[in-house]
Amino acid sequence: MIKNILAACVFLLSVKAFAQLDRQKVHQILNQSIELYNQQNYQESVKVLARISSVRSQYLNWYYYYGL
Repeated sequence: MIKNILAACVFLLSVKAFAQLDRQKVHQILNQSIELYNQQNYQESVKVLARISSVRSQYLNWYYYYGL
């Protein structure tokens, strides 16, 4: 019983760490897109944003930058 609880805790902690890593990757991609936009490279900026379109509902900034 204790082994199962411990295993569940380890699993949940690893899931949280993975989600945090994904969030960091999304923010890196958003920043890359912003840099391209500031360089007036609009088409590349949109292409970079498209890489994270599957998680856009979790990041309202995605819609803002895509709209620009």
